[in-house]
Amino acid sequence: MKYPSLIVKSAILLFAIFIINFYISDIKRLSMSRLRYSLVIANCYRTANLSTVQHQARTFNTSLNTSKGLWFTIGGSFFSRMASGGGNAANEMNPVDRADPKLLKKARETPKEMSEDEWAELLTGMQYQVTRGHGTERAWTGLHNETKDKGMFKCVCCNVDLFPSDYKFESGSGWPSFYDTQKSEGKADNIERKSDGTFGMRRTEVLCKRCNSHLGHVFNDGPAPTGLRYCINSASLNFEKKE
Repeated sequence: MKYPSLIVKSAILLFAIFIINFYISDIKRLSMSRLRYSLVIANCYRTANLSTVQHQARTFNTSLNTSKGLWFTIGGSFFSRMASGGGNAANEMNPVDRADPKLLKKARETPKEMSEDEWAELLTGMQYQVTRGHGTERAWTGLHNETKDKGMFKCVCCNVDLFPSDYKFESGSGWPSFYDTQKSEGKADNIERKSDGTFGMRRTEVLCKRCNSHLGHVFNDGPAPTGLRYCINSASLNFEKKE
């Protein structure tokens, strides 16, 4: 039986990586996705029960159906959590801290006049991929997933108010979650909702109504009083702490 020895070696490797991460804080700036993808490729060569590496990568997070692939899934989750807790600070910088003031003013005052090149200049690569490219950050890696301070979560692109911190709750999903939105006196909010049929699923996408930035999705499995769960990409948000 070669699998017990393989599991032992894997456990030693994971432990070593954990120790390195503990003592060298800069290791959190490494791309955990590259480490996870290496595990995916290794699993493909070992099991040889899927047609392509790409298919194995797409189904990686649901690969618990085989005992041989179990430790790879656990390892991927381990790396995801290890990358959280501030590791994405550089990827989620407030545009105020890095952008050209004139470009920032345009984004705040007339966001719908911004070109894609201007958005790319204003935002970090992760922020642009999520908000303008309708991407999704990996679970547990977002800067604001663990934010518990009082304040307002705003659109990273145009800075409009989106979610009060009082509506944030721990969903266990790995993304910032809210059960309601910031509303004006007329009960309107700054969220646009549209049907999303990508990846063969029926979901409701949520976007910033003011600048059309992709934020995430809303689901009907949240807590009272709304029963909603706004599952939002951390990279699409700025947080303004209440003084």
